[in-house]
Amino acid sequence: MDSVKQLPLISIFVASTLAAGCASVTKTQPGILSNLLDEANNSAGKQVSNSPQTHPVYLQPYIAQNKKTGLRDQVLVNMRAGVTALEHGDHHITRRLMEDAYTRIETIYADNKAAKAARSNYVEEANKDFKGEPYERAMVGYYLGIADMLNDNLQSAKTAFSWGEYQDTMSAGEEYQADMTSLMFLRGWAKHCAGETSAAKDDFAAANLTPQQNANLLVLIESGQGPVKYASGKHSEKLKFKAAPQTDNGFIKIKFNEQNFYPDKIEDLVHQATTRNGRSIDAILQGKAEFKDSTKNVADVAAATATASLTYANVSSMYGDHNSAQNASAIGALFALGSLVAGAMSENTIPEADTRQWNNLPRFIHAQTMFADDDYALSDIVVSGEFGEVKIKPQQTGQCYFAWHKVSG
Repeated sequence: MDSVKQLPLISIFVASTLAAGCASVTKTQPGILSNLLDEANNSAGKQVSNSPQTHPVYLQPYIAQNKKTGLRDQVLVNMRAGVTALEHGDHHITRRLMEDAYTRIETIYADNKAAKAARSNYVEEANKDFKGEPYERAMVGYYLGIADMLNDNLQSAKTAFSWGEYQDTMSAGEEYQADMTSLMFLRGWAKHCAGETSAAKDDFAAANLTPQQNANLLVLIESGQGPVKYASGKHSEKLKFKAAPQTDNGFIKIKFNEQNFYPDKIEDLVHQATTRNGRSIDAILQGKAEFKDSTKNVADVAAATATASLTYANVSSMYGDHNSAQNASAIGALFALGSLVAGAMSENTIPEADTRQWNNLPRFIHAQTMFADDDYALSDIVVSGEFGEVKIKPQQTGQCYFAWHKVSG
């Protein structure tokens, strides 16, 4: 009889558990891209009217997206818009957007509702604040460092490249730890241009890349389309990567001071994406998938037990064994409630992988070093290939010169 009296309390517990389990949507706050653009322009001494309409036309799609998705996708919008700004020569905008992404990635596990949601079994992956995969976070450091070099801030560039390299190692079961050659090499180049010759040699050795003798000009060329994310598995819980259909732009030739150069590929981002087996979020996603299956099994077993108990109760009652009938009824009711809880928990566990992606990354990074005397160092560099021909101008960075270009098409 006591067990029957306890049923209302159990029902209350079940109801509260179900209510907690169903709370799976995390609200987001408005995006701040327009504010970041204003800050970037103000820091660069450009007059703005603090109106989204005054921002570059090429950034308007990102501003519209940011209004729609809010802070949940702020890092992602910053990533995409930052690369586009760099392509248009607005490296001051790139720097501010990557700096904000850097800060948000650093504080993604803060004590707030969004951070708690990221640790919940009941929040869909795509409902969390985007922070990116290790290779995406590493590329934030890459672009932040490039923007710093174009702004002739070599000390900040070194810090950015080191931070990016650290992000590359942040994967629990990574097959190749700290293997982003481009970041090691670029940190060494920043040191080289700052006059830190010995320290630069260490980074060049780690990257297994040595600049040409007396080199003082670096040309970086990006080509191809970056990795593509997709979900697989019974519950779409596994995040996988593949190469985009268009992954390369063919040969690349650099002409400078009447000399032709064919830059080396120093990075393949598809390789970086696909060699991260067992990353930390995989364990969480795999845990969710197993949790979903196990709770579903519990629900099935509990339902079967409840049915058997209630059948026994009916039979006992027919034969006058009312005490056994009451006990069996109580047990049946408990298992029925357990089935309800387990079933609801299974339904509310959403293990789908987060396939949001930085969709304007390159696949390859190419590098060429050379010597340029001061009288010729700021002359046009001609980059050509199957994509056509383009002229770019180097900028002075410390004791060196630097040029960057992303091949389109």
